[in-house]
Amino acid sequence: MRHLGRFTKTPYLVLFVLLAAAGVGTATALTTITFEGLAVFKENVQMDKDLNVDGDLRGKTINAINDEMTSLQLLTFFTDVVVLNHFDDDISVLLGNGDGTFTAQPDVAVGDGSRSVAIGKLNNDGDQDVVVVNENDDDISVLLGNGGGTFTAQPDVAVGNAPRSVAIGKLNNDGDQDVVVANSVDNDISVLLGNGDGTFARTDVAVGNGPFSVAIGDLNNDGDQDVVVANFSDDDISVLLGNGDGTFTAQPDVAVGTIPVSVAIGKLNNDGDQDVVVVNFSDDDISVLLGNGDGTFVRTDVVVGDRPVSVAIGDLNNDGDQDVVVANFNDDDISVLLGNGDGTFARADIVVGNGPVSVAIGDLNSPL
Repeated sequence: MRHLGRFTKTPYLVLFVLLAAAGVGTATALTTITFEGLAVFKENVQMDKDLNVDGDLRGKTINAINDEMTSLQLLTFFTDVVVLNHFDDDISVLLGNGDGTFTAQPDVAVGDGSRSVAIGKLNNDGDQDVVVVNENDDDISVLLGNGGGTFTAQPDVAVGNAPRSVAIGKLNNDGDQDVVVANSVDNDISVLLGNGDGTFARTDVAVGNGPFSVAIGDLNNDGDQDVVVANFSDDDISVLLGNGDGTFTAQPDVAVGTIPVSVAIGKLNNDGDQDVVVVNFSDDDISVLLGNGDGTFVRTDVVVGDRPVSVAIGDLNNDGDQDVVVANFNDDDISVLLGNGDGTFARADIVVGNGPVSVAIGDLNSPL
């Protein structure tokens, strides 16, 4: 399994802005912030939040700042890859060189029976961190990034029995990233609310039978993150609408195909609502669940290859429409489903290696 992130120190951006404030007057401010800080700054302006002065942003529009940030990110950021090695119980860290090549770092040990990996910022130091699910240890390994492609291992965090999947998001609106783990034997998920220092407070939430994959997204457009779980044994998904405090309101389970093993969230029909894609292992198809914006869905099944096992969503042909990629274990290929912007797709299969089990999407050769 591969996930994409950036593990070296975040570059800084020097930004001139004009601030006018009651009692302060007009002044030119030289502000040095990270790109993440710029995103927060931008969000605060858009939402009319306190900027430590009571004035308006002048001299640069929000769109101009956004365009500048995007272009500078393309010029500055490289993408790195984390590979989870199940039989070695470690991860391989490959630092991107910006041209599609990588520099390998020393492998980093994790727990026994590692099954799933996710990347996020767990201790608010600006560096990317890694979480790994260890099925045989019933816990997760938390690796806090040092900013140079190395990590400091934290004490393992206990979760439920036979965890299979992990996702990272902000579930209680405190600004800290949280972790959700699907526990396949306990028929629940462990919700680990982050304390902002790489430690967590755990609560378990019941879902369906054999939870196998988990994803996080805002399904009902209330600004709170929600959770979707693919239930291997029930042939359905559990939809948990977040209340904004780390608790959830369970919706009726949504039927999908036979033996759902992977789930992803994205926007597939350009109506502004988040949609869900579920891989059905025994049916050789995916269930495309177009969201209605309230946590309910309209389902269509789309044929893919033999024994699909993993799904990812992203824009592959730069047309603004989200596309879907599915790894087909028995066919030794991937199904590339180019989105038409209405929840339908045009399919082409591409041969890969033997027994593909996971797929991810990212930009691996951004220009220098």
